[in-house]
Amino acid sequence: MISVARQRDGVYALPEADFAPETSTSDISMPIAVTESGDDIVWRPEADLWPHLHLQGLVGSGKTITAQNIAVAAARARWRVHILRQFDREYGEFIGWPGVEVATTPTEHSALLHRSVDLMYPLPVAPLLVVIDTVKGIVDGIGDSCRSPLRRIAVDGRVHQAHLVLVADPAAPDPVPEVTELLCRLTVIPPLAASRRPRGDLMRWRPGQASAGSLQR
Repeated sequence: MISVARQRDGVYALPEADFAPETSTSDISMPIAVTESGDDIVWRPEADLWPHLHLQGLVGSGKTITAQNIAVAAARARWRVHILRQFDREYGEFIGWPGVEVATTPTEHSALLHRSVDLMYPLPVAPLLVVIDTVKGIVDGIGDSCRSPLRRIAVDGRVHQAHLVLVADPAAPDPVPEVTELLCRLTVIPPLAASRRPRGDLMRWRPGQASAGSLQR
C-alpha cells in the first residue's frame, strides 16, 4: 500500500481531541496526517490491515514530526514506546516520559531493539511502539545484526502487539527492503502553511500532566 499524505497545517501538532485517553491501552486511533483533499488519515495500528508504517518524503516534509505525533499518542495511551534516534537534537523531549525509552548511540540502539523483541513474547504487558528515525542511520550504526529483530517485529507484530514506525532517509537507498516491504508506505508532503514546532512544545502532552489546551490544526 502506498499513500500520499500532507502534514497538518499550523505547528505540526495534533489537536488535543485526537489523542487517546491516557487510561486506555487498547486499540487507539491516531489521525496522523491529511490527504491532499483535506481528509484525515487515521492509523489504528491494533486493528488496521497495516500494523506498521514506513514514512517517506523529502527533507523537511514532516516525517519526523509525524513520527513524534504518533509517539505522543501512543505514550498517552499508556503504550510502551521505544525511540531509536539518529540525531541528539530530535526526540529529546521524550526522555523521562513514563513508558518511553530513547536510544541515541549504536550500542543503545542495538540493546533497545533487542529489548523490543524480548518484550513481545509471549505477549507484552501493553502494546509496544518502536520508532526508528532514520532507519538508514540506525542500520548503518548497528550493522546487519539489526535485520533479524526488525523483521521479527514486522512479521510477528500483529499478533504480539508491536508496531514499527520507520522514518526513511530521502538521500539514501532503503537499507532493509526485506523489512520495509512488510510495512505500509506513507509519503509525507509539507503542510500548506508550514511553521516550525516551538521548542519544548511536546512537553505539554507528557502523560500525567494536565493538558494545555487544543493546538492549531
